[in-house]
Amino acid sequence: MSIDSFLFGRPRTRKQRKREQIRENWRKGMAGQDIVRMKYVLQGYEVEPTGRGHDFRVRRRDWLTDRVIESKTC
Repeated sequence: MSIDSFLFGRPRTRKQRKREQIRENWRKGMAGQDIVRMKYVLQGYEVEPTGRGHDFRVRRRDWLTDRVIESKTC
């Protein structure tokens, strides 16, 4: 008998535990993305989601000419 079944009254299946682990990993990943996104925004970068391969693209522009000085994917 696991501690979960003792505390909550019914045992969880392997499939349920796996689903919960995937959900928790997804939540942590999104939190990490938010932290990095905020870091770049506070440093003056434009942040744009890419949708493929990387989480987002960041650009820094010259405030006088509005030209892109630096561009990278994260």
